[in-house]
Amino acid sequence: MGLKKADVFGYSMGAMTGLQFAIRHPAKINRLVVAGVAYDFRGWQPEFQAAIPQMSVDMLPPVLEQEYRKLAANPNGFRELARKVIALQQAPLAWEADVKGLKTPVLIIAGDADGSTLEHNVSLFRLLGGGVMGDMGKPLPASRLAILPATSHTAIITQVNLLLPIVEQFLRGETPRSFFGGN
Repeated sequence: MGLKKADVFGYSMGAMTGLQFAIRHPAKINRLVVAGVAYDFRGWQPEFQAAIPQMSVDMLPPVLEQEYRKLAANPNGFRELARKVIALQQAPLAWEADVKGLKTPVLIIAGDADGSTLEHNVSLFRLLGGGVMGDMGKPLPASRLAILPATSHTAIITQVNLLLPIVEQFLRGETPRSFFGGN
């Protein structure tokens, strides 16, 4: 594409890809938005952790294959792609040290009923320098955390009315003014 640097948005496995992109190629990302992500296997909800080793292509909802057939360049490639995605989901996941070293500003978006736990999302935010008191005269960290109410993992990307203002403000590098006049 000829881009030297870009803002990146990743959802779910795409968010995990975005994190790895920022870890491996930090000079190529201005800002990173990750929605529905985990940086460690232990960050997934217990039910999801238990389901991962049992995953198979036949367990996936038929609507996924139906939509894939409508949109994909290779309409018959769904099952092979699904096998690869499942294998990737089952791969080891423990990136805490790498994430802690990121300098790229990251906006973490999660549903309050997401596949990753709320505690994990807060932990990710803290690894990126977030979670500090904002009205004490110091600038806020560059990373942000947004938890969407009444939102499951697959509903995150349907919350466009909530996502757009949050993402646009982050990408512009804007911080809301506090009551005390600072950021």
